Amino acid sequence: MEKWKQAVSKEYFYLLYQLLEDHPWILDKQKALENLWSFCSTNEKKDLMLDLLKRFHFVESEEYKKLEQSIYDYIINEWKLDLAKTSFFPISDGKKPDGSVWATYNFRQHFLKYFNKVPFYDRITQAWGCKQKENIVLIDDFLGSGNKLKSKIKYIKKIKPRNHIYCVCPMGLKYGVDNLSQEFPDVNFYIPLVMNKAISDYYSGEKVTKNKKYIKEITENMQIKKHKDYLGYKQSEALCAYKDYNNIPNNVFPIFWGENTGNLETMFTRNK
Repeated sequence: MEKWKQAVSKEYFYLLYQLLEDHPWILDKQKALENLWSFCSTNEKKDLMLDLLKRFHFVESEEYKKLEQSIYDYIINEWKLDLAKTSFFPISDGKKPDGSVWATYNFRQHFLKYFNKVPFYDRITQAWGCKQKENIVLIDDFLGSGNKLKSKIKYIKKIKPRNHIYCVCPMGLKYGVDNLSQEFPDVNFYIPLVMNKAISDYYSGEKVTKNKKYIKEITENMQIKKHKDYLGYKQSEALCAYKDYNNIPNNVFPIFWGENTGNLETMFTRNK
């Protein structure tokens, strides 16, 4: 652990040291960690921050490959899709860089043995060319509230009402998956890594309200520009990021990535 400018009690020094030892990915983010820690003005906030970081799901390359393999296996062995009648699309419309394009490109590597006979496209609008009753597989990099995927499913249903729709994503939030499954019972979903909300689904009673209040105070004191979404987009309370894709979901608490007026270094970055 690098030497910090701010004083740290002996108790918290050992807790922070243990955090870095158990989660080595944080070692490269120590300056950002120190910045964040400086806004944890009470022991309650410090304890909350340690707990959130311990539960932060940082997906490294090997785990990501396993998630992709799980999706591939599910398509082949559980859904048993006829690949000759199946097309794959990112949910991106191609107007700007999108994580779903990155996820689709990576996932395509699992189908190389079919000698590129399985069609993968680079934007969802190309679904116009699909034949009737063909399988359409939509791919995203992260499923948060489900709002974005919801609009894409409606789009496909409108332009291809007789086609079968499948949606896959390496990881997502349970409440988003549940909402989509209820709204679209005829659509198949598979997300191998499903997570709960980091505060609402983890703590109970008054601790939920108090911890949300602490996050709000830290966010405001850090002068995060989008401080009103202090729990993440649509109050998602997500704790996750991909090592190989440098654009963290906006469902994650902005204290870990949000643009701030003081230009403080944060643990992650997010492109608009």
